[in-house]
Amino acid sequence: MQRLGALIEQYGTGEANGILFADNHEAWYMEIATGHHWLAQRIPDDAYAVASNQLSIQVVDPDSDDFILDASLLAFATSNHLWTAGTPFNWRQIFGTRSSQDRMYNNPRVWDGHRLLTPSQVGSDPESFDQPFIMRADRPLRVEDAAAVLSAHFQDTPFDPVARIPDPVNAHRYRPISLAKTQESHVLQLRQHLPAAVANIHWLAMGVAAESQYVLLRWCRYHTRLLPARCLTRQFGFSVLAVQVGGSIG
Repeated sequence: MQRLGALIEQYGTGEANGILFADNHEAWYMEIATGHHWLAQRIPDDAYAVASNQLSIQVVDPDSDDFILDASLLAFATSNHLWTAGTPFNWRQIFGTRSSQDRMYNNPRVWDGHRLLTPSQVGSDPESFDQPFIMRADRPLRVEDAAAVLSAHFQDTPFDPVARIPDPVNAHRYRPISLAKTQESHVLQLRQHLPAAVANIHWLAMGVAAESQYVLLRWCRYHTRLLPARCLTRQFGFSVLAVQVGGSIG
């Protein structure tokens, strides 16, 4: 992550992007604000994060070990009147977008991910620009829950485009996570308490996630139950980072 950050600082980049990093001990999410500036946040061990096609990280604590940022980021934001020192540094508000595309294309997908994992705390407005990045789930999570989020299409809501009786007004209002044009979806499971040669598993769905089965590309004789792990998932511009602790993702 620091190596990529150094390259961005030296050479720059033409577009904003989010990059997922994880190993068997921790998970991080890095975002680029275009140009030469970037930021990364560690996902807490007892939490998960949901990101769509937009900058997602929210309030940053530059003094916390859970954040890494380029050395000139704060000075750049100050000198360009994007941020006033002494106030919260909200990365998403400073460098992100607040467009109609976000309301229709991005915000609702983040809302749907949280709706599935933390229904007790999800807001009522899928279009809200205040969708949280990191949350604690209502219950222990497993790999199957990560796959379920990547397979989501607003089921059990008026926004489901493939409902048995589609809502005539809302069925195609928002872009779902699982699309008919999805080519593949995958979950990378990084297990902590196994030898490196057999610790990691790649679950792959070759097609539309909502209509496909996630199958193992790698299996080992040690795998007899769900073990403590860290998971990293991604499906075409929509990501979930889930950290599994003590045998379940929480």
